[in-house]
Amino acid sequence: MLKDTLEQQARIYAFELTNTASEFGFKRESWNFSIVQPEEKQQLEQAYHPFVSFQVLPEAVETLLHKIKGLLGLNDNQVPALARRATADSKTLIHLVAFNRDKQKH
Repeated sequence: MLKDTLEQQARIYAFELTNTASEFGFKRESWNFSIVQPEEKQQLEQAYHPFVSFQVLPEAVETLLHKIKGLLGLNDNQVPALARRATADSKTLIHLVAFNRDKQKH
């Protein structure tokens, strides 16, 4: 069940990334990914547009990102491994965010 749910979440996120990149006129390979806490998400969201965020459990983020990379046709060189962040409670949702560093708000 969890595997199916992760697959569905990855498809939704990849679809959103593809559509947003197309809408704003850049390649889907231009996304920068990061794992952040809610406070960091808010800072990035204020600095970059477009900005796509997805809440995920910490133990599922690596699998989810791997599936998203596959759906987008990205290799590991295009999306570097994300640094793991320790959380006090593994049930606390974190954010997998994507933004384009070239599309900073002014």
